[in-house]
Amino acid sequence: MIEIHNLYKKFGSQEVLRGVELNIERSSTHAIIGRSGCGKSVLLKHIIGLLQPDRGDIFIGGVNIVGIGEKEKKDIRLKISMVFQESALFDFLNVEENVGFVLQRYFPWDRKEIKERVRESLEMVGLYHIEKKYPKELSGGMKKRVAIARAIAFRPRVILYDEPTAGIDPIGADVINSLIVRLHDQLAITSVVVSHDLENVRKVADTISMMLGGRIIYSGRKDDLSLCHDERVKQFVSGSRQGPISAQEV
Repeated sequence: MIEIHNLYKKFGSQEVLRGVELNIERSSTHAIIGRSGCGKSVLLKHIIGLLQPDRGDIFIGGVNIVGIGEKEKKDIRLKISMVFQESALFDFLNVEENVGFVLQRYFPWDRKEIKERVRESLEMVGLYHIEKKYPKELSGGMKKRVAIARAIAFRPRVILYDEPTAGIDPIGADVINSLIVRLHDQLAITSVVVSHDLENVRKVADTISMMLGGRIIYSGRKDDLSLCHDERVKQFVSGSRQGPISAQEV
């Protein structure tokens, strides 16, 4: 579903992506793990087209999205959705308006159709009768679920999750993990989960890649991660401060 080849990205003098190679199978749940600042979120923004690489290729369903025109880019974006780390809800819009935002902007649906799809999407994430509430009235976990409802509202083929359990309590994190698994099965989508939390990743992923220094240093089935002989991977899995990954390495 997603193929990334030799991807580079620099911001000023800082090279964040340094030749990323990654393949994500259709209908899988693939996790990208690594320390904070290693380039995981930047990679997601390239996949959804918010950033353009300095060099390299990104194929979505066989189509190279690097350098394509605005019309083609729009078509691709309507196949991919993203749940941002801080939920990224619009404070000035209520829940119904937030979840229906993309539908109102890009789909030729009438108000009744949009309202029905919003209701369906909220029910799919376990939220009922909160359409008129505003983000400031919601808990952190509820904001995450509203953001997921917005992401699934137009029924994309791919959903990208950027640190989906960050900033919420363990019970709330389990709710989000269960949602990721259930929506993946229910909607038959490809899911990509970025996180530094290995415990949560193991609850949702089929396959895992690890980033370090702007590169992918491991890709494989989650059950094989603990069998990897790369000392850098072993250090991350064990959570040890002692090993080949220095405190300064990103």
